[in-house]
Amino acid sequence: MGVALLCVSTVAFAQSEFKHLSAAEIKKAIVGKKLTDGAHWSDKFMPDGTLESIMHGQVQNGRWSVRGGQLCMAYPERKKTAEECYEVWRRGQVLEYRRDGVGIAQGDLVNK
Repeated sequence: MGVALLCVSTVAFAQSEFKHLSAAEIKKAIVGKKLTDGAHWSDKFMPDGTLESIMHGQVQNGRWSVRGGQLCMAYPERKKTAEECYEVWRRGQVLEYRRDGVGIAQGDLVNK
């Protein structure tokens, strides 16, 4: 019984850790899916590189790409057209955007 509890605890601990995704893993994870916190924002990644982001009910259309192992997003309709690039980390169906190792946003992958 003690060994079984140890195994379950080890598996639960391993599943709670985030894994840094490579460029190929980022693409595989997000293409055709939506990442959302369920209430405030969502990012929908189309296979053709277009992006639909919703923040507090406001839709912004843009483009996404993966460069240098980071997910980059640009929104031409914004006054600032600079790209925002993030490291992508994963734990199960949860993805986290990070910049310089610091979490910026976290959401669940949804098949929509």
